[in-house]
Amino acid sequence: MSIDRQWDIYLEQRGITPRAEVVPDHACQVFEGASEAASGRAELDAARELVENLLRTADES
Repeated sequence: MSIDRQWDIYLEQRGITPRAEVVPDHACQVFEGASEAASGRAELDAARELVENLLRTADES
Protein backbone atom coordinates (compact mmCIF):
# COMPACT_ATOMS: atom_id res chain seq x y z
CA MET A 1 0.00 0.00 0.00
CA SER A 2 1.31 3.43 -0.86
CA ILE A 3 0.93 6.65 1.08
CA ASP A 4 -1.81 7.87 -1.27
CA ARG A 5 -5.06 5.88 -0.92
CA GLN A 6 -6.53 7.48 -4.03
CA TRP A 7 -3.61 6.16 -6.08
CA ASP A 8 -4.12 2.69 -4.58
CA ILE A 9 -7.82 2.80 -5.50
CA TYR A 10 -7.00 3.99 -9.03
CA LEU A 11 -4.56 1.11 -9.56
CA GLU A 12 -6.94 -1.46 -8.05
CA GLN A 13 -9.87 -0.37 -10.24
CA ARG A 14 -7.75 -0.85 -13.34
CA GLY A 15 -6.23 -4.14 -12.22
CA ILE A 16 -2.73 -2.68 -12.16
CA THR A 17 -0.19 -4.23 -9.82
CA PRO A 18 2.56 -1.75 -8.98
CA ARG A 19 6.02 -3.13 -9.48
CA ALA A 20 9.48 -1.61 -9.28
CA GLU A 21 12.43 -3.48 -10.69
CA VAL A 22 15.74 -2.86 -8.99
CA VAL A 23 18.95 -2.91 -10.98
CA PRO A 24 21.88 -3.81 -8.70
CA ASP A 25 24.81 -1.38 -8.69
CA HIS A 26 27.19 -4.15 -7.73
CA ALA A 27 27.29 -7.92 -8.26
CA CYS A 28 27.17 -8.47 -4.47
CA GLN A 29 23.75 -6.85 -4.15
CA VAL A 30 20.91 -9.35 -3.99
CA PHE A 31 17.24 -8.39 -4.28
CA GLU A 32 14.19 -10.64 -4.00
CA GLY A 33 12.56 -11.11 -7.36
CA ALA A 34 8.91 -10.95 -8.35
CA SER A 35 8.82 -14.74 -8.66
CA GLU A 36 9.52 -15.11 -4.93
CA ALA A 37 6.68 -12.74 -4.09
CA ALA A 38 4.37 -14.58 -6.47
CA SER A 39 5.31 -17.85 -4.78
CA GLY A 40 4.19 -16.44 -1.44
CA ARG A 41 0.94 -15.31 -2.98
CA ALA A 42 0.33 -18.80 -4.40
CA GLU A 43 0.87 -20.32 -0.95
CA LEU A 44 -1.55 -17.84 0.59
CA ASP A 45 -4.18 -18.60 -2.08
CA ALA A 46 -3.78 -22.34 -1.45
CA ALA A 47 -4.21 -21.84 2.30
CA ARG A 48 -7.28 -19.65 1.74
CA GLU A 49 -8.84 -22.31 -0.49
CA LEU A 50 -8.14 -25.01 2.11
CA VAL A 51 -9.86 -22.99 4.85
CA GLU A 52 -12.84 -22.24 2.61
CA ASN A 53 -13.23 -25.95 1.80
CA LEU A 54 -13.00 -26.90 5.48
CA LEU A 55 -15.63 -24.32 6.44
CA ARG A 56 -17.90 -25.40 3.59
CA THR A 57 -17.59 -29.05 4.68
CA ALA A 58 -18.36 -28.10 8.29
CA ASP A 59 -21.50 -26.20 7.18
CA GLU A 60 -22.74 -29.22 5.20
CA SER A 61 -22.43 -31.52 8.23
